[in-house]
Amino acid sequence: MFVQRSGNPTLNAFQAPRYEDLGSTQFSTAAQSRTDSKSGLMTLQGTVVKTGLLLTMCAVTALLVWKMMTSSLFGLTISPILALAGGGIGGFVIALIVTFKPKLAGVLATPYAALEGAFIAGFSLFVAERWLGGADNPAAHTTIFQAVVLTFGIAAAMLIAFGTGILKGGKVFTGVLMSAFGGLMLYTFALLLGRFLFPGVVPNLYASTSPLGIGFTGICLVLASLFLVLDFRMIDEGIKRGAPKHMEWYGAFSLLVTLVWIYIEVLRLLAKLQSRDCPAGGPTCLLLEPLRLGEHEHPRAAGLAVLVVFDEEQLAVVVVHALEVAVPLIVGQGREVELELLLVVPACSVA
Repeated sequence: MFVQRSGNPTLNAFQAPRYEDLGSTQFSTAAQSRTDSKSGLMTLQGTVVKTGLLLTMCAVTALLVWKMMTSSLFGLTISPILALAGGGIGGFVIALIVTFKPKLAGVLATPYAALEGAFIAGFSLFVAERWLGGADNPAAHTTIFQAVVLTFGIAAAMLIAFGTGILKGGKVFTGVLMSAFGGLMLYTFALLLGRFLFPGVVPNLYASTSPLGIGFTGICLVLASLFLVLDFRMIDEGIKRGAPKHMEWYGAFSLLVTLVWIYIEVLRLLAKLQSRDCPAGGPTCLLLEPLRLGEHEHPRAAGLAVLVVFDEEQLAVVVVHALEVAVPLIVGQGREVELELLLVVPACSVA
């Protein structure tokens, strides 16, 4: 028997189920022969302590990197791209190594946590600049804090659900979850492939703030949250079967991978919801006044400020105070963008 462990579509997309040593007769026999001395066995206390250490390392690194990206720390600065790409790629490589070599978790889990901290800081800054009005906006800080709190709230809820037996992580549960994760990976691969071969054919639901995009992010969040159940089950089985001590680090590493995934989806979901409420202030916004239809000024929009927001697919959402009509808009060098929805928001949103 082996237990499925969690995955992360951003950093750890190609992880295969591991932990086959838990079910082997060799380790079961060895565990019984060491009943008088459990110092070499996996324990709950040891796993909790190591998880706390990794989370602390990740959080401290994220705060330091955020400070270096937004201002400076002891005269040191860092590029957001370097933090995002370096942390993401470095973390992905270490995750693959630890997945196939769990014994190395004790050595590689700590640098992985540091790299994930850098990645989280870079990703948070990217979200703040894209959807939350910039890193200096107090609303962005509030949203990021809310994402952190909700991440640990979800983790606590999943732990309670697992501890009380509401979610057991059985074969059917694991099969459905892995199938859903496989579908997510197929979509991600198709999106990346479409970017190069068929631009615009596959919609980017990761970035879309449409109802479909928000729903997609919600599904990703649910999927990531349920993967915590598999992590808890893996740790529980390891303790019961007398897994070796290094599996404490592996269990802590698995939890960190999933918690980072949950944080990413929570922050993305909150940012998308706030972006739809008040999309002003982002770097992808263009303020026009007044609204023009082709060569003619729209009679109902004279004198009204119009905010045009473009996402990665070059789809436009126009925000006009007291105007709700579907119209084409000429933007830039005569390029026509077909608008499907005009949102009515308070006047301060288009100030």
